Amino acid sequence: MTIWNPAFAIRSFWIALIQFQNVGIMKAEVGGISKRIQKKRKGIGDSKGEDAMCRIQDRIFIASSAEGKKYAEIVEVCLEDIGRVTKWSDNFFRLGESTLENLCKQAVGFDYAVVLYTKDDHAVIRKKRCFTARDNVLFEHGIFTGLLSRYRTFALIQKGVRVPSDLSGITYVFFKNEKDLPKECGKIADKIHEERQISRISMLPSTATALSYFENFVKPVCSHLLTEDYVLSGGKRLAFNGMNQKLNIVLPQTLSEDLKPRFYELKKPAALLEIQIPGIHRHFTGYGRLIGETLYSLMDMPTCLNVSRKAAELYMGKDFIGSASHMDCVSARELENFRATLQYLIDDDDTARHVACVIDEKEFLKIEVLQQRLPALESGLRA
Repeated sequence: MTIWNPAFAIRSFWIALIQFQNVGIMKAEVGGISKRIQKKRKGIGDSKGEDAMCRIQDRIFIASSAEGKKYAEIVEVCLEDIGRVTKWSDNFFRLGESTLENLCKQAVGFDYAVVLYTKDDHAVIRKKRCFTARDNVLFEHGIFTGLLSRYRTFALIQKGVRVPSDLSGITYVFFKNEKDLPKECGKIADKIHEERQISRISMLPSTATALSYFENFVKPVCSHLLTEDYVLSGGKRLAFNGMNQKLNIVLPQTLSEDLKPRFYELKKPAALLEIQIPGIHRHFTGYGRLIGETLYSLMDMPTCLNVSRKAAELYMGKDFIGSASHMDCVSARELENFRATLQYLIDDDDTARHVACVIDEKEFLKIEVLQQRLPALESGLRA
């Protein structure tokens, strides 16, 4: 047992929290957007399947002291059916780097965190002797709360351990001994299932990317398509009814490659024409299928997502490039956050919600197959 320093621990918690939440540029970009998006994801929340756009299973980190490792192992077993669980002892900390550097790089790849407060130390606070958790546990709680939000960071506290007053309002559950853990972990699992039904805007590079893409492309394009009845192709006007036809925004399955060649691979077999959408200061480029004199739909793939992959590589450091598993998890979070942010912006805009539709590659290919069959179907109906 060591004597715990409560002032140092609480100061450490807030240093960690501020480090990730005091991102001035991102906060300015997000502005008045609600960080909680009440947009249901289809298919998420069902323990039997994940959302079609989320290709990598949710990753859950378990933080504990060395003394609390036996409890962490039980929690791992209890939660392994709902996500990929990693304990701090599972080669989490890389050689040659400080603990803080490791935490900052590794934590960004997780979706949820469970922090175990166990009876590790004694402390005397206001002349009262009590049990406390280790300083590093409180510090890691601050790191993950700042990164993932308090809604996705869960404190699992052993009864009798003093809870710092600064943690009031953060979700936590209590346990007495090993026998209590399965039941209490069930509460955490239920909360994770609830969270899977809610998209939250995170302080990630993809948030600013989605805002820029919406303001500089989606919003002006949708405004023209809804108020005007035409687009341009080779200088020729084509009729387009924004109330009945859609701007399909196609998101890639992953961010593992350069999106520009991928975009070309999608549009070339479909024989899509380059379409010009008039704007106030410049024309915008989209792609669509022209059958006769009718333009059936427009599509675009936000290749600006390339910067999210690059941002992840720069943040993780050059030594992490090539570490496929962890980098893919970080990229998957970036892609999902971009989708959630963009969908929220579209739903919140009176014009865009009528015209824009966010789909994935598989949905786009299905639409293209149907559109290719339209001429034959129309000929059959006329006959």
